[in-house]
Amino acid sequence: MNCIKTLTNPPSYAIASDHLRKQLYGSQINQMKPSNKMLGLCGMVAAPFLTFQLLAGQAADAYNTSLGGFFDLVYMVGWMCSIVGLMRLQAAGFRKNSQLLFYIQLAFLCVANVWNIWVIIDPTNNSTFFYILDLFWPLSNVFMLVIGIVIAVKGVLKGWRRYVVLIVGLWLPAALGFSFLLGREHAYAYYPGAAYSVFAWALLGWMIFTSKHGKESTPALVLQ
Repeated sequence: MNCIKTLTNPPSYAIASDHLRKQLYGSQINQMKPSNKMLGLCGMVAAPFLTFQLLAGQAADAYNTSLGGFFDLVYMVGWMCSIVGLMRLQAAGFRKNSQLLFYIQLAFLCVANVWNIWVIIDPTNNSTFFYILDLFWPLSNVFMLVIGIVIAVKGVLKGWRRYVVLIVGLWLPAALGFSFLLGREHAYAYYPGAAYSVFAWALLGWMIFTSKHGKESTPALVLQ
């Protein structure tokens, strides 16, 4: 009978020990996670790599190159770090379903990175599946615009930070507009879009790097 009581009502020292173990284990996990500053730094460092990809393609006179695929891979890894930073800041709101936007974006970027790796291995591939995977590049940019609008409307981030993701999301229509106005047949038509990309993604990384909002670990979400 005493054994049953012990199992159903453990002594206070056992509860305290279990609580301490969970706290220590949780702190060890948080220490293993990259900090928001590290995520933002990765985003800033990777920001110019889309421009490097453009220059690599022009130098090789080819749309896809192995070197260009590597540059794209680095660029998107930095982009994914920035998305994780936005998740930690709960930039889209405090409800659980608000985080779903970021998970979808990360899924799009993961698929696009599969294409980047494929380009590194076989840049001249012409299969249908190759081009299907390539579609996740523009899809990622379009969905970034959706996230930017949501963040701007929600207003969780304050001041200029509120509109940074929207600026990033406007890159695709801006780049297409520049190339249309300047003429897609000219190489310099892509330079304004490349410059916009460096600025926007570096600004996003800087915003996460310097933000005083949120915590270093993913905060608890509010059920509403």
